[in-house]
Amino acid sequence: MGIAFYDHRNDKANNPPKDTDYWLRTSHDGGATWQETLLAGSFDETTAPSTDTTGLPGGPGFVGDYQGPAALDNGFAASFALAAPLPGANFKLANPPTDVFFSRIAR
Repeated sequence: MGIAFYDHRNDKANNPPKDTDYWLRTSHDGGATWQETLLAGSFDETTAPSTDTTGLPGGPGFVGDYQGPAALDNGFAASFALAAPLPGANFKLANPPTDVFFSRIAR
């Protein structure tokens, strides 16, 4: 079994939390013990579109729906979104995009 999630544990400033990572936590013994795998990060969550009616950055942002892990015979696959543009991009958008990624994790 597995669960994927975003968290701010590696954010140093934490005011507001912005450095965000995407993790997969898996259990091979029915949930008695768990192992963690970092799938992606860190990215600045405040650059994602806001959940308010303006859609402008200033977060915490909204990175997307319809994402998560899927069980495979020998592990998991995960699709997930990260805020974009990536650091150093030389453009600004009124409604910043998010990028979708895929990762395959073998047992």
